[in-house]
Amino acid sequence: MKRAIALLPSCLFFAIFLAGTACNQTSVEGGGGRRLTLKKPADQTLVRGKTNDVRVEIARKNIDGPVALEVGQLPRGVRVATNDQNIPREKEAVTLTLHADPTADLVTNHRVTVTAKAEPGVEATEVFQVTVKE
Repeated sequence: MKRAIALLPSCLFFAIFLAGTACNQTSVEGGGGRRLTLKKPADQTLVRGKTNDVRVEIARKNIDGPVALEVGQLPRGVRVATNDQNIPREKEAVTLTLHADPTADLVTNHRVTVTAKAEPGVEATEVFQVTVKE
């Protein structure tokens, strides 16, 4: 019994460690052995009137077409300046440019979503944080 209690802290540590590492990506499976994994983009700090590049990476299995990206819940005054928000079938990553208008809301750790959508019906969503400064 004492040995089981002594092992509890180390088991708890590994459970927390492993759970934390799993939060850096989202994987979904569709029919036909299709699998899409979206890695969590790095958190971003923007300055009003400036741009920032954010890299969006995926891994795919049995998905031959492009993967569409949607960025949502941006702070007011922040937009995606990149026209083509797709990851072509021959690539596993793209860089999207975020632009903060000169009057963008000043926010700290604002939760933004990015969703990767593959046809038909396989989609994964991750969250990253955006801070906008003066």
